[in-house]
Amino acid sequence: MSPILLTRRTALLAALATGSAWMSARAAASTDTGQRLLRRSLALLEDNERLRSELLASIEPGTEAAGVLRAYLDLVRRDGPTSHAALKQRLERVAVNNTTLAMLLLTHAPVARTPAFGPQAVRFRDYATAWRTRWAAATPLQCGDPAVPEGMSETLQAELSAL
Repeated sequence: MSPILLTRRTALLAALATGSAWMSARAAASTDTGQRLLRRSLALLEDNERLRSELLASIEPGTEAAGVLRAYLDLVRRDGPTSHAALKQRLERVAVNNTTLAMLLLTHAPVARTPAFGPQAVRFRDYATAWRTRWAAATPLQCGDPAVPEGMSETLQAELSAL
């Protein structure tokens, strides 16, 4: 065998080994990034649940069925916006959390390892968009708050476990 052919084979093997090592390192980094992204998503989801509980506790009894947004608008009409500044800040935080969470979920969706993740991410995006739109409109809402997609926490946990 000629020394040139041996050198080419060696170079080819070295290139394949380097490429394989690079792909393994990239996969490990993407798993790390995916875990961070999913943990951040879970934290935002938990924060929203806590805020929603606080908001429901702060509105008048009997108005829960109409939703937090409608109850807020009724309170503002009755007492004025300055009386409910803290409530407005919580509602704004929910809207920002929803938007951030939707972006994080849709960022992870193309590399998701569980089949339920992609459709659930799209449902959450639709929910976040509806919530943000209704919050920004600040008009009487006929249908109350949009419904949070069920099973979001479980879907995130399953995806985190699959990484």
